[in-house]
Amino acid sequence: MLKSILTNLFLIFSITAVALAQPVKEWSVNAGMEGGFLTSPLLLDLYGPPQYPGSAYYGQEVFVSYAASSSSVLFQLKSNGTPINNIQFDSVIRSSPTGDYFANTGTAQILFGDSNGLCIVSSGLPQTVPCQAGIDAAPVLADLDTDDWQEIVAIDRMGNLYAWNLDDFSPTLVNGFPISLNSSVTLLNLAVGNIDPNSFPEIVAATDDSSLHVLNRFGEYLTGWPHSFGSAIVGSPVIGKIDNFSDGTRNIVVATADARIHVLRLSGGNIMGWPRQLSSSVDTSPILADIDLDNRLEIIVITSDAKVHALEQDGNPVQGWPVDLSAYIGGERANSLFMDPLVVDINGDYMVEVLAPISRNGVIVPIRADGDILEEWIISAGIDTFDTNIYHSHLQASPTISDIDYDGQLELVAATFAQIGGPGGINSPARVKCYELGPDPIGQPYLKPWPIYRQNVYRTGVQSGSGGGQGMAPNCGLFPERLSFLPNDEMVIDFALYANDLDSPSSSWTCSLNGATHLEIVQENNRTFRVINPDGWIGVEGVVGTVIDPDGLSCSSGFEIISGQKGDINGDQQQNLQDITIFGDLVLELIDNPTSYQIWSADINDDDLVTVQDLILLIDMLR
Repeated sequence: MLKSILTNLFLIFSITAVALAQPVKEWSVNAGMEGGFLTSPLLLDLYGPPQYPGSAYYGQEVFVSYAASSSSVLFQLKSNGTPINNIQFDSVIRSSPTGDYFANTGTAQILFGDSNGLCIVSSGLPQTVPCQAGIDAAPVLADLDTDDWQEIVAIDRMGNLYAWNLDDFSPTLVNGFPISLNSSVTLLNLAVGNIDPNSFPEIVAATDDSSLHVLNRFGEYLTGWPHSFGSAIVGSPVIGKIDNFSDGTRNIVVATADARIHVLRLSGGNIMGWPRQLSSSVDTSPILADIDLDNRLEIIVITSDAKVHALEQDGNPVQGWPVDLSAYIGGERANSLFMDPLVVDINGDYMVEVLAPISRNGVIVPIRADGDILEEWIISAGIDTFDTNIYHSHLQASPTISDIDYDGQLELVAATFAQIGGPGGINSPARVKCYELGPDPIGQPYLKPWPIYRQNVYRTGVQSGSGGGQGMAPNCGLFPERLSFLPNDEMVIDFALYANDLDSPSSSWTCSLNGATHLEIVQENNRTFRVINPDGWIGVEGVVGTVIDPDGLSCSSGFEIISGQKGDINGDQQQNLQDITIFGDLVLELIDNPTSYQIWSADINDDDLVTVQDLILLIDMLR
């Protein structure tokens, strides 16, 4: 509570956000000539008020791994670029760091992989958890069993999938892990999150044999998985709501080497209208964001012909897209030409921009939702001028955006790779750079929908929200449109399953669930509610769930709670011929004002339509 009060007072009285006309470089750190940064920076506040050891530690720390020929250094910098502690490793680190404050250990933990396995740094002290092979993908933090304690999920180069509990600084394997996926994994990250909102988080893994795997928290395959494509998977999978079904299930989005984007259901098949063929092979992982604020997620991906694509949910391009960036790539195409894009409002105009990072010269190109390029906001993170010399280094990983010094302005942190013998034969060192951007849209998460590699500091690859236009209260996450249970049963609603746009742990939330008149709602703890139907009532109740996090961010979501069952259209708690008669009246539009319950009960296959297919399923129920 004290932390929240101090933070809010600082934000209210000490910050005057400034709408800049262009980005401003705040600091630059020379990292050396022997290699460079292959990983995306992690920005994480190790302490937080009032626990800072001194005013110099105020703000978020920067963690990023520098790789040389056979060794690496984990850089830890203060928010002003001053070094805190650099840790040497005898292996090359390609895994972007993950981090969080673990309440059960009382410390912040930084996690990443190297050639020996999983690395954990706590209080400046590293430890290695040996694995069967090295780990190149970013570890993921996810509460697999919703007990408020994060598990560590990672996959090694041989395709062995791990899940650990972190108890008293000693990781212990979750029962059932590790699991072999029977194929190697080359720089493909996991996605971990709720595809089925009524279940626990699922684990999505792509392997080098063109297969996509979806497993539950016990390491068991879901029905319909693994799914094999006819072409290799390029880029890492992501999770988000693309289809328009109202059951709350999310989709898996993935790109393949044949220049196709796939949008898959929980059951394994592509949704209607997908896959979509793009203009050229795909360079990046897809990301998901509502760039035009129409309350629908778009899919953003960059192809090797230097085009940035933004696709609507039906697969058609957003008006003004794709955007051609061939003028910015500096001549011949280089390997790994583009890094994964980000989506943030960088200039304070209350509209988001897509940031396309280019390897050559570390150029980062911002694109408006209408496809126009903001020329004055282009950042060249890999170009430096000293005296009369111009130095060129390159990006090998996406930058990261956050308000690292809590001054009310966003900052972009980028880390480059050294170039030996650049233009004019000049050797250029690798650097970590920080640029000040526009105001931080505090309390408006829809203006920062993808600010970091893999969407969040946990590296889950999940886009929880489905958008939120200007003037709308932003959603905390993807609450389903409706939840249902049998009339004589009970239902538990756990907000931790849905309000996962919030970065704070669910144990710190203040939650409420209001609006029910026929049902009894009992709050069991700060985030869990039990819905009871003592009178066996059948129907639909509209409720509103609200979450307030420790920093005072309040977000709400309205949804329906349904007491009843599919096929019981007349509400007599059984499926019979009377239900078929009412079904026919619904289809023939003989019922003037059908109730929400009648429509829901008659829609047996949950496709938001009442059709002959539902009638066939209803008849099958009667047999």
